[in-house]
Amino acid sequence: TVGKGFFARGDVGLAKIAVDVSGLDSSDSDSGVGFLVGGGYSWQISGGTWFSVNADYTSKTIEDETLGGFTVGGAFLF
Repeated sequence: TVGKGFFARGDVGLAKIAVDVSGLDSSDSDSGVGFLVGGGYSWQISGGTWFSVNADYTSKTIEDETLGGFTVGGAFLF
C-alpha cells in the first residue's frame, strides 16, 4: 500500500548556497551537485491521515567544498 510501512528515498540534483541578511548585501555561490539518501516508516492514524518518521543523509559539493549531514524528522500526510 502506498504510504504505509517502510520506505526508502533518493534524490540527486543541483545545489546552490544563497546568503541574504536583512540590511546587508546578499551573496550566491556557483552551482554544484548534491544527493540525499534515506528511509523511514509511515502508518495510518485515521481515515486519510498518515504520519511518517524518516532519517536522511545529504551531501552537496559546491565550489570545491563538500557539505553533508544527517537529519531526522516527522511529517503528517493528509
